[in-house]
This record gives sequence, structure tokens and C-alpha cells, in this order.
Amino acid sequence: LGFEAHDNGLAVEALSGGFWMDELLASCRTGEEVVLPPAADLTSIKGDGFFWYDTNQAHIISNSHFRRCGYRSDEYDQYDSSPDRGCGDDAATGCASRSTVWGFLAHSDQ
Repeated sequence: LGFEAHDNGLAVEALSGGFWMDELLASCRTGEEVVLPPAADLTSIKGDGFFWYDTNQAHIISNSHFRRCGYRSDEYDQYDSSPDRGCGDDAATGCASRSTVWGFLAHSDQ
């Protein structure tokens, strides 16, 4: 693989004008328990896939997979209702409810 990331808050972020990423495997949550400090839980940590800036962007992502990225919600299960889509809300293996597979850093007037 070109790039592989597991159990992270953000797999990839792009603030540059553009790039090509080939053979990416981003597994935002593997389902394994993540060891955190006492009183912490994964529902306060995002499980985001890819974020990019809002102007002058030209990215290509090919032959890539995003697994268990984005929050698993019953409200948005129209296209995929499998139990392992996205990340859930349990303290040991879940993610923040604001998590998304694709996101934009949008704050520009351009």
C-alpha cells in the first residue's frame, strides 16, 4: 500500500493545492479497544477520513479504501445498513458523532 493508517482521529488532510494519493487504506477504527488515559473514551475523538481546504484544490485519490470512518447513525443508513459501516458510539471502539468520511475546511469567500 502507498499509505496505511489505523485507529486515528483524521486519516488524511490536504491544505496544499493538490496531490495524487494511490493505494490508501484508512481504517479510522479497527474495532480493537484503544488504550486511553483513565476517564477518557473514543467518543470524544473523531474518526474522520479525508478533509481538504475549500479553494484551489485538485486532489486525486485512487485505489483507496476508507473503513469504519464517519459516525454510524441509523438516521443515515439508506445506502449501507451493514453493522460495521462507520464507527459507533461505544467508549472503547467508537468515535465522535461529528465524524465524517469526507470533510471540507470551508471558511473562504472565494
